[in-house]
Amino acid sequence: MPRPLLGDPNRVATTYRYVAWGYDRLRPLFAGTKRTRDRYFDLLDLGPDDRILDVGCGTGESMRRVVGQDRSVHGIDLSPFQLQYAREKPELRDATLALGDAIRLPYDDDVFDVVLSIGSLPYVPDVDAALEEAHRVTRQGGHLFVVGPKYPRHRLSRRVADALMNFFEPTAFADRCRRAGWRDVSTDTVHMDWLARDALVVRARA
Repeated sequence: MPRPLLGDPNRVATTYRYVAWGYDRLRPLFAGTKRTRDRYFDLLDLGPDDRILDVGCGTGESMRRVVGQDRSVHGIDLSPFQLQYAREKPELRDATLALGDAIRLPYDDDVFDVVLSIGSLPYVPDVDAALEEAHRVTRQGGHLFVVGPKYPRHRLSRRVADALMNFFEPTAFADRCRRAGWRDVSTDTVHMDWLARDALVVRARA
């Protein structure tokens, strides 16, 4: 079956051209309610002066949760329309936003203390390349924090999932992280508030 949201970054960017205006309103349908997001963000340990990159930052909703103190917060996304909405949020006035691709990050090596990917890796055509790029731009001892949909257990659900995007199976995804150079990989499951879905939260160290 085809994967209409994968394999073509231009197609992804075009899709968000038509949904960016309502993205924040629709977000609970696929990212869970605020209570769900609180549960997985509770697993994220940040320092007061961390330099943070949000890969696939979209409209900046996840960035809003990490700004503050003396942190330097950066976001990158394929969609200029999503970034436009992020720039309009007062909380992100000091954040740095860039147009770009997860598999070709426009940053030097060893720049960031934390790299986030909140719901964006499922749409990346080459997840392994994205994990390697995230590792490249993370300083030694820095952290990876990934949240994505957990691969469903039922056969029919898996067929639907495979047709749409990358869903994550904990052991296999942890192995992919290790092959990309990450260590101390851990996985947690957070149950979503509706649609009976689970999110997989992956943490690792460079």
